[in-house]
Amino acid sequence: MRMLVIMLTLAAWVYCTSPAHAEDLSIIPRPEHVQIGGGSFRFSNAVILQADGPEATDAAQFLAQTLQSGTGMNLAIKSSSDAASGVGAVLLTTASANHSLGDEGYELEITPKGVAIRATHGAGLFYGVQTLLQLMPPAVYGHSAPSGAEWVVPAVTIRDQPRFRWRGVMLDVSRHFVPKDAIFRYLDLLAMHKLNVFHWHLTDDQGWRIEIKKYPRLTEVGAWRNSAGFKLDNKYSTTYGPDGRYGGFYSQDDVREVVRYAGRLHITIVPEIEMPGHATAALAAYPELSTSGGPFPIEPVAGIFHGVYCAGNEQTFTFLQDVLTEVMDLFPSPYIHIGGDEVPEDSWNDPKDQKLIVDQKLAGPKVVETYLVNRISRFIHSHGRKLVGWDEILNPDLAPDATVMSWRGTKNGAEAARAGHDVVMSPSHFCYLDGEQATVTEPLHLRGWTMPLERVYGFDPVKELSPEQASHILGVQANLWTEYVPNFESVQYMTWPRAAAIAEVGWSAASPRDFNDFKRRIKVDESRLDACQTDYRPIEEDELQRVVTASKDNASKIQIEPAIPGAEIHYTLDGSFPTRESPLYSGPFEAPKDCKDIKVGYFRIDSVAVIVADAPLENGRFVQPDKH
Repeated sequence: MRMLVIMLTLAAWVYCTSPAHAEDLSIIPRPEHVQIGGGSFRFSNAVILQADGPEATDAAQFLAQTLQSGTGMNLAIKSSSDAASGVGAVLLTTASANHSLGDEGYELEITPKGVAIRATHGAGLFYGVQTLLQLMPPAVYGHSAPSGAEWVVPAVTIRDQPRFRWRGVMLDVSRHFVPKDAIFRYLDLLAMHKLNVFHWHLTDDQGWRIEIKKYPRLTEVGAWRNSAGFKLDNKYSTTYGPDGRYGGFYSQDDVREVVRYAGRLHITIVPEIEMPGHATAALAAYPELSTSGGPFPIEPVAGIFHGVYCAGNEQTFTFLQDVLTEVMDLFPSPYIHIGGDEVPEDSWNDPKDQKLIVDQKLAGPKVVETYLVNRISRFIHSHGRKLVGWDEILNPDLAPDATVMSWRGTKNGAEAARAGHDVVMSPSHFCYLDGEQATVTEPLHLRGWTMPLERVYGFDPVKELSPEQASHILGVQANLWTEYVPNFESVQYMTWPRAAAIAEVGWSAASPRDFNDFKRRIKVDESRLDACQTDYRPIEEDELQRVVTASKDNASKIQIEPAIPGAEIHYTLDGSFPTRESPLYSGPFEAPKDCKDIKVGYFRIDSVAVIVADAPLENGRFVQPDKH
């Protein structure tokens, strides 16, 4: 596979270094304004990075480190307050920036004499650096330069700024723990695509993943279960403790390290601590805080559970406030996510909650959750933060400063905006990355609905909203729930390239938007991901049509195209889904006469099917399909 990756990388380099038009560039997300100049600028060890302040120095250091890793160049960084770049220099400055571009906007000017990146803040300089890197050969993101490569960027002027200030991706680590080092790699890729929010879903029914000093049983009990579950083979994951239990958690030192790392990438980490429902893992450790008293076995199956905190028990609020205090000490984010989704309607029938309804003169059981959410909101607000919750928290009595994350379509987001709440649009029918990526059958560990790249790319968070409503839309977020995504390779495969589409939805103007041009740029982005040794779902024209064909001289002799670089090909002849244990394809073979269906699986990583294609046969002879 790596030989082909190098070929793709070099081809992308040739393609990108001498553009005739702005449309030939392969920048993701698409910049606001691009003007092509004449000639190009060549990077070498003689290039000097000039930085005029601490924020500029941080951006220059990131650029230097990336170039050193990918190309072997060792560029010097010099302090400079000069607003004009010298010959052979890359200037990073906040001194002469266009303030109309906001906190994250930037101007990038490349001439044959030098490069200048101007922005009002460090985030803008950082994004200008990311654009500069995307103008270079994709191999710049790797760890070894191709022999003979020249690091040339085209002369161009780019003026750019984001459409929305919240451009996020949520990763659920409760169902399957993702190790800290993998989180670092995930953040790198988000930053590459100018995504600036990492929503870290740390707790749910199937696992509690963050150390809380005051309540050690949360991780002693809640971070572990007996198996991977979800009808998955236990070998699909490696996150087992010394005692054989499945799971894991992040120590507070781990969290601090991840937060520092994200800060250097200008990514805000929004932690989610689920309440009042989806709390089985916590209540397994502290059942006295529940509405029912337990017990609460941690069941690794999908669904909605009755592990719900008791709102009529004052100890519940002591516990939740203690937990959130430690969480807020770890995360500087202005937003703290408390979940608030999928609470069973019959959760509030216990005596303490019934007494609460009477004592607080609540309208009924449905208002108990709002009481809990508002009380927690006031606590979070008292610490200078804002509460975020899924759209089930929306209620006429909801605290006015609460932010709503709209996942059940966009209608709830519009309603929340009309009520004056800030909103993050994250509707499941556009933004859920656990859906299948193609109409062909993909791995068994998927939800069972299709979320193709084109649908994600076509989402507009403010479509059909009034200007007043649109003013409350903070931005957009993709969510990856991981019930059936058991390892980090699968996480990457499900994330990319669809997160790149979300990045463009969140950053670039809604018009013009051209999916065919986006696919062209994604093909180059694949080379960047290859250089990063990142798994992803390849863009394949027509969804792998005609991967199974007949030999020219024998219609019953089957040959299978190696449609995905570097993948093992396994097939079945009985209509079952192929696995790594299915026959390995090594060349054309004669199909049995009673064979009616061939299924082909391409496997790029351990135990994860990349894609499966069907091929019908009649009497053992190949039938040319229109589409698989």
